[in-house]
Amino acid sequence: MYIDFKELDANGIHLELLVQELMLLEGLDVHWEGVGPDNKKDLVVLESVNGILGSYQHKWVVQCKHTAHSGKSFGNKENLNIRDTCDMVGADGFLLVCTTYLSAQLIEKLDAIARQYKMQVKYWDAIELEKRLLKPACFPLIERFFPKSSKRIGCKVYSSTEPSKWLATYKEHLFALSCRLSNYYPSIGNVERLIGIVDAFYSQYNQEKEVFYRDEIDEYHMTIDYLAEQDTLDPSYFSADLKSRLMNTNDYEFLRVRSIWYDDIYGSFRVNVDYLYDGAAPLISLADFKTYFGAHNSVTDDSREYCVIWEFGLYKGSFDHDHFNPNHSEYYTDMNSSIPKNKSMLSYRMEFSIYGDDLMSMNSFDDILGLDATDLPF
Repeated sequence: MYIDFKELDANGIHLELLVQELMLLEGLDVHWEGVGPDNKKDLVVLESVNGILGSYQHKWVVQCKHTAHSGKSFGNKENLNIRDTCDMVGADGFLLVCTTYLSAQLIEKLDAIARQYKMQVKYWDAIELEKRLLKPACFPLIERFFPKSSKRIGCKVYSSTEPSKWLATYKEHLFALSCRLSNYYPSIGNVERLIGIVDAFYSQYNQEKEVFYRDEIDEYHMTIDYLAEQDTLDPSYFSADLKSRLMNTNDYEFLRVRSIWYDDIYGSFRVNVDYLYDGAAPLISLADFKTYFGAHNSVTDDSREYCVIWEFGLYKGSFDHDHFNPNHSEYYTDMNSSIPKNKSMLSYRMEFSIYGDDLMSMNSFDDILGLDATDLPF
């Protein structure tokens, strides 16, 4: 298996948060309701089904059992109270999520309950949970909850409907791969090296200027919301450092690779990267981009050295909006990309490259626009 579920805290909180986020990514309505047999609130999921003759909803109770740290199967002796728990919230389905595997006796018991009460009873063991996580849309969850496993997974490439165009994921990046002429593409190692260059810049500012830590803030917020729902929120959880970080929600930003295009005639790469910020102005200067990426204008594998052309897009976003996602389709251009472009976002994107002669004397984004930060058109 790629994912080590022991990376989740043994208390089970992060597993429940992970399942909640996974359900939300699937477009399901998720909330906490009722009290389970272990004196904890159950995750309740509403699934809308559109049929030919009409639409209806399934209500599911989801219970998460984090057994990865023990390594033991989840057995028949566990008290699940499936029927009573579902009746309490008016659910017609029950989903059990486990981070190891279910015993054969428990699987037989779940099947018997489903037949006896004519209800949906499903389970996700570690293999099924990993399979659902290994999708392009879920890679940010893997990076957030399983940072060690993320490094083992490596780059995943998915075919598209067009020759020479692919969709790929690596760490938290979702991006398009394409070639100039043929279906030939150099090794995935080159792709990982290119993203490694971007992530090294990312890490540098995370350490020096405390930006790019949105995922950490999200995890704090999710944990706090969860504890509040369970009525177990301890004021001591709020350390001075945590309070400081939560108060300064503008001090985080995103750097995301959107597309990597390979010129298979001249042996070069063109990499398109978006810089997303939500403050009065970007925290990183254009001079910093020029210095760093100007010094990383090539990538080398075992066979040759490739020239790298870096192109960027600058967006001012609203990170607290429920519509926001750093990998939202609105941020993807259709240049060398199999990802559709949202035309309405064009006016919000300021493109810049570090190679143009017109940028040689410019060291800030204000210089490019010729405007003060307060007059930005977005």
